[in-house]
Amino acid sequence: MIRGVAIRALSAMFTAIFVAAVPTQATLAVIYVDDDSTGGSGTSWADAYPRLTDAIAAAQAGGQIRIAGGVYRPDESAAYPTGSGNRAASFLLSTDVTIKGGYAGLADSANPDRRDISAFETILSGDLNEDDGPYFANRNDNSKHVVYIIADAVLDGVTISGGQS
Repeated sequence: MIRGVAIRALSAMFTAIFVAAVPTQATLAVIYVDDDSTGGSGTSWADAYPRLTDAIAAAQAGGQIRIAGGVYRPDESAAYPTGSGNRAASFLLSTDVTIKGGYAGLADSANPDRRDISAFETILSGDLNEDDGPYFANRNDNSKHVVYIIADAVLDGVTISGGQS
């Protein structure tokens, strides 16, 4: 009888430890990105990452990234805040993450979580030098692949433009 009670107690303790160790969507942090931010850790709109590449690097599987309207380039990072010009740079999605664009962010301090993908267009751009012209002018210096997805990911409310492979 004592052995049965001990086994049930151990089983209950193991189950509690296992359940506590598995992250769920509710416990994973939302990471915030706003190109108007001066830099932060992504924990809120007020402390948003200014570059999407840094947020993607910090994201956990099953997490979410919210992006304020603006233009984001794959060659921009904390190491290269104004871009590296590297045509091989891509937004590399290697974790199961949901990326949602179209948020007001710092542009609307009263309601930064307001989401309107038309009013707050979020563009993932391969135009690394910001010099694209009509009829495909100046595109030879653009990113070869703007977004590269290795694992399941959701892109919602973003426009992808300016790739040139």
